[in-house]
Amino acid sequence: MTSARTLGDDAANEPTGYKAPWNAPFFTAVNTSYSNFCMMMTNLVNVVEDDKVILLDSLPSFQLLKQEMFYSLDYTSSLARDALSEDQAEFKSTLKTQTKPAGLQVMDKLISDMNRQTSEKDVWGYVGDFKLLNSSRRCVIALTFESMINAFNDLQTKISKTKKLA
Repeated sequence: MTSARTLGDDAANEPTGYKAPWNAPFFTAVNTSYSNFCMMMTNLVNVVEDDKVILLDSLPSFQLLKQEMFYSLDYTSSLARDALSEDQAEFKSTLKTQTKPAGLQVMDKLISDMNRQTSEKDVWGYVGDFKLLNSSRRCVIALTFESMINAFNDLQTKISKTKKLA
């Protein structure tokens, strides 16, 4: 992300000539959103640690969750790329490809699966030096996934509004 920020700074200082000036505030907003996403992913890894099989892979809804997350990441990245490249036609084309509603559609099923998993057995796990019930870790996991999808939706909205103003 630091490299991207540096490239954005360089782009802001390029002569414009025949092209539109680089939208540095918009680029910074996109870069900050992706930095926050990376931080959320790091936090998720810290909570899950070596217990991915127990905490996530064993959930029937986890495959659906991954599909939703990857779709949202891919769509958001395409939208950001097209908006930053100033290719209006490509941006409009990408904007039309959004077929899924905002929010994490699998969340109810994920929580139901987690609750069922908790009732079967709840064991202690460690997050760093802290000993936590796996049910507590599952709560953090669910909230983290929801925060990530909301961050994608917020960035999509910000991109759409910025491009409509341009």
